[in-house]
Amino acid sequence: MGRKKKDQADKSGSQHESINEPQQTTCTDTQISTNTFTMSSGLIGNVSQLSLDGNLCQIWSDWLQEFNIYLIASGYDSQPEIRKISIFLHFIGKAALKIYNSFNINIKELTLDNLIFKFNEYFIPRKNFTVERHKFFTRYQLPDESINEHTYSRLTNKSKSCEFESLRESLIKDMLICGLNTNEYDILQCYLNTTLLPL
Repeated sequence: MGRKKKDQADKSGSQHESINEPQQTTCTDTQISTNTFTMSSGLIGNVSQLSLDGNLCQIWSDWLQEFNIYLIASGYDSQPEIRKISIFLHFIGKAALKIYNSFNINIKELTLDNLIFKFNEYFIPRKNFTVERHKFFTRYQLPDESINEHTYSRLTNKSKSCEFESLRESLIKDMLICGLNTNEYDILQCYLNTTLLPL
């Protein structure tokens, strides 16, 4: 009888110790809780309004990059399209909102990608590829210009707006040879005799 009472007392004491013992919180649990709170409470920052002063093409590209980073960092990229569009229009500002209204489109029928495409059409001018390619193919090395400047700073940059796609690298090489100054004769011969011409 005395032994039973002793066993019951031991169990009772063990239960009290279990109740009073503080629960351990792992670093992982704390981190997950903090991350969830940060995203849900919007503490990661905001996106500045889109300015319509200056180079609109560049300003729009920079703003869109900032918005996309925010959307992913905040976790909103996994939200329904209507909410992502609403966030986009909230941050873009009153001036750009007028541009959106000029599109005369139903927000419920939109996706965010379609809306961005609309703004791309508005801010990014369409390129005349014939003109861009003409500039590329009539580009020759200047008298005071090094081969590196001619190739990398001029031909390579001009080729970016021509949409040569898989032919781009080979056409840069061709125009490098065709556009060399006559005083670069030795280098020209070296290039012509080389089967593999690295850029």
